[in-house]
Amino acid sequence: MNKKKILFFTGFVGGRGSSKTIFWLYQGLKESGYQPIIASESLYMYKLNDLNLRPNLVIQRKPAESDQAIYLKCEKILSQISFDYLISFSPRTYGSYYAFRKGIPYAICEYSTPLSFEKFPSRYIGEVYQKANSYIILTPFPLKYSKVKEMSNIAVCAQPYPQRQLKTVKEIRKMSIKKARQKLFPYYPEIKNLQYDLLVFLNINDEYVNPFNICPNNRNYQDEYGRSQNGFLSSKGQGQTLSFITRLIAGLETNFKGKSLVYMLEGVQKMAQPVLDQCQKVRAFSRPSPFVDLEIDLLLKKAADINICRASLCDNSAELYLIAKPFVTSIVPTGFMNEDQGLEQAQKLGTCFPIAYDDPFYISKLIEFSQDKKKQKKIAQKMVQITKLMLEKFNCYATIVDSIERS
Repeated sequence: MNKKKILFFTGFVGGRGSSKTIFWLYQGLKESGYQPIIASESLYMYKLNDLNLRPNLVIQRKPAESDQAIYLKCEKILSQISFDYLISFSPRTYGSYYAFRKGIPYAICEYSTPLSFEKFPSRYIGEVYQKANSYIILTPFPLKYSKVKEMSNIAVCAQPYPQRQLKTVKEIRKMSIKKARQKLFPYYPEIKNLQYDLLVFLNINDEYVNPFNICPNNRNYQDEYGRSQNGFLSSKGQGQTLSFITRLIAGLETNFKGKSLVYMLEGVQKMAQPVLDQCQKVRAFSRPSPFVDLEIDLLLKKAADINICRASLCDNSAELYLIAKPFVTSIVPTGFMNEDQGLEQAQKLGTCFPIAYDDPFYISKLIEFSQDKKKQKKIAQKMVQITKLMLEKFNCYATIVDSIERS
């Protein structure tokens, strides 16, 4: 029996969660006999390249283009290929609108309920959300979202981890912090050579602190790797996130007796460097750009004394659930993508330790939690239970394959 032709539509987003989801779902669907093809856009290409994913179709665009122009470009490219089902990895409806208009079944994979509910040519077309065969919210636990009017197609699912990834996860979950650090020595000699009393993994994407990611600051901008920003960051979001990072560094310097070593993305470290230069006890190190190795990423999370996440529902949080690594959640930006709502529910489930990003006693609470092994163990046990539940009863593959085959 011939499998249906699946098109992945991606891009037009910040962060790296979407590219990871594509990577995992691509592998999983291939395990089920599908051969997905990928359509993306030029400003997003480097994130797919990092994971060795090669798009079949590329939409060439410039920063700060109008929504109308983007819709026209998407139609021109997508009309070049026939497909039976489209999966959009973006809340923006540029690709899913084409499938909606042509009567092709489609699903939307996202990390939150729709950010807005508007009409064409907005980037958030309400009718496209409503008519999707499935609107999938990817979460690490069974999120109880606020109901969206006229949308009965929302499904909460676990991340679509393929079997190969789950096998790696089990090995890392059982691993000691000491062994994880030893495995990282060839990649990050800082972990071996520098003195520190606290190793921190800061789970914040560089696009949340980059002022060039705010439209129209992204117009005609390219970094040293020739990459442009999408321009989807708000000034409020950038301000909250960057101020949180710099206060965290300053707080570790002045309110923690020992030495701290903080892992962060290279772009985050560049933004925080002026504060780091003033520190005697806080050192930072970063991933060599632009490549991302997902297994090394998991090892870094395992090796850290403490992980700090900017979100409660993101891909990094989900990976920490997988390896049962307790973490601190500090929501930045606030009021964005169901994250505040998610944190309240995660706190009630007992699967994370929350500290408000602007709490004046942030460091003392952080250190206290990092030393409370009993509390960490209790959280880790709950994380294992929730992860098992999500993979068994909220399976992304089952939801998507069922939607594909019924379409």
